[in-house]
Amino acid sequence: MSKNMKVIMENWNGFIKENRDGVEVFYEACRNNENKKQKLIKEMAALDVEVPEVGKFKISPVGKWSALTAMTGITAHAALAAYALQVGGAVGVAFFLSSNAVTLAILGALAWVWYKVKTKMPDWLKKALAKFDKKKDPTKHAEDKIKKMIDSVSRATDITRDDAAALLGIVNKEVHEDEKCKQITEDLLKAIEKDDGDAIVELTDKLDDAMMAVFERLQKELVDMGAPEGNELPDASNSDQF
Repeated sequence: MSKNMKVIMENWNGFIKENRDGVEVFYEACRNNENKKQKLIKEMAALDVEVPEVGKFKISPVGKWSALTAMTGITAHAALAAYALQVGGAVGVAFFLSSNAVTLAILGALAWVWYKVKTKMPDWLKKALAKFDKKKDPTKHAEDKIKKMIDSVSRATDITRDDAAALLGIVNKEVHEDEKCKQITEDLLKAIEKDDGDAIVELTDKLDDAMMAVFERLQKELVDMGAPEGNELPDASNSDQF
């Protein structure tokens, strides 16, 4: 290949990359990130990650944690770690649209959210979601991912499916209300609407990172429950504190 032809081909490849359909680039970026996480899981030989030495303690029956009092804090911590290795950009978009995406996915009702969003949200979001509809049903994709994650974490941590769903519901609400996650997702959907391939890949990575920060924050809250005063960890079996 001549030097001039090589330059032409390189420029053409760059043109194709920059002008690829935004939805296709998004799902490809999601797959790439998921593959990286699956590789990490295999390297660890399990979904478990290192958990701080906080002992076996009960979850405080107040606020957002009240639905999880049937499991110990250390089990919830491990389950969050398992979710963190599976959640991705597509699920993050669903969490952006609804604080109840997990419940709606289980009921097969996420389509209602998309319909509601497309009738009330700005034109750029309607256009982005219209692009999804033409390429791949976003509700079906998100529903499948959420259900598989719940089943996987339930098996990996030996908690009930209902408890696994309740925990992911807490994550859903936290991501939905997190300002950084909201801003990144908004920018990501705008990039998809504009077919900006480079921005889509970058923002999909940033959304993953922002969601990981939410997981870490929730895990820290659980650890703090196990050490409410100084560094003394209570014996949950002999304490009425929790």
